[in-house]
Amino acid sequence: WQDLMYEAMDVVGVDQEPIRDNAKWACVYFFVSILFGFLLWANLFVSALIDNFNRIAHDENDGKLLVTDEQRVWQQAMLLATVHADNSWRRSSPETPWKAVVHGVVSKYTFDAFSVFMIVLNMVTMMAIRANPSKSEDDYQVWMGNTLAIWYMLEAYLLIVAMKWKNYWQSGWNKIDFIVAVSGVVGLLIPDVYESGVGGAFRMLRFLRLFKIVQVSKGLRTLFATFLSAIPGVVNVALLSLLFMYIYACLGVALF
Repeated sequence: WQDLMYEAMDVVGVDQEPIRDNAKWACVYFFVSILFGFLLWANLFVSALIDNFNRIAHDENDGKLLVTDEQRVWQQAMLLATVHADNSWRRSSPETPWKAVVHGVVSKYTFDAFSVFMIVLNMVTMMAIRANPSKSEDDYQVWMGNTLAIWYMLEAYLLIVAMKWKNYWQSGWNKIDFIVAVSGVVGLLIPDVYESGVGGAFRMLRFLRLFKIVQVSKGLRTLFATFLSAIPGVVNVALLSLLFMYIYACLGVALF
């Protein structure tokens, strides 16, 4: 923006050669525009995030400066759905003995820990992909991809048996897991499609699996909920900032 400021300071008139520092006062417009059009609003963006994090940490219900009542209701709904996970299914009684065994395995938090381990293993495997790999590396990637796809399908099946489909599908995290599992089924049953250009979209779905770590960690859930609940306040500040910058843009066109 400094280059534009210097050009504006050299303005003489329409169809006239610029003269150095002919209109020094033009720099005031740029200083004020940068100060209020960028620095102030950038601080407001950060303060909106910090303010929402403090509200969640201290269970505060006030602070209606940046959001409307409707947006606050949405914030509270996102907080309840994201931070306070519904674990009532862990205390339910299975109907049959084999479902009781599955329920006992899935309800243990070691099952979640193993799921996170598989996700990290998936991340490491995807990070190891490089151009012109050797045959052994290529075989390892295929073997590991199939193994992880089988695990994702098995995990989804065990969770559906333990939680029942209605409870399973109510969770947004489980929906992400199910989509990843289905993409793995496509890769196993139709490998040619999976390796084509269309299959690249299915492979990209594996990155959604990283959100499983957010589901397991309560601290990450709180941080993620903070980000989501800050969206209404940030949107309001962004709209105000856009209006402010539009006004200064109109002034700039009119003056220069």
